Amino acid sequence: MTPDEKIAKYIALRDRQAAMKKRFSAIMAPLTEEMLAIENDFLGSLQKAGLQNMKGASGTASLIRRTSVKAADWDEFFDFVLKDELYHMLERRPSKTAVTEYIEEVGNTPPGINIDVTVGVTFRKS
Repeated sequence: MTPDEKIAKYIALRDRQAAMKKRFSAIMAPLTEEMLAIENDFLGSLQKAGLQNMKGASGTASLIRRTSVKAADWDEFFDFVLKDELYHMLERRPSKTAVTEYIEEVGNTPPGINIDVTVGVTFRKS
């Protein structure tokens, strides 16, 4: 196979793969939507009942807390880190662990940081 034939073959395979992914996503959409509806239903039920999880013969539904830490103003946050020598808060992104610990200790969010905490539900088989 010549280099040009290999290039053409690769591009054709990549295009075929993209088309298959698109079809697969369309096929999966109803399942994904139904699963999301069940998650949202359980989230409301667990929160309303004040529970962390519900167990059944089929498995367990549990609340899970997801924390996302993002720099709203990188320069402001970076100046804060340098001024207070809190280098452990730095990665290529703000350190979720270090920022969360700082908030717990100090009681406020570091300058230049946005925090997004979501609560979801996970499912495990019994």
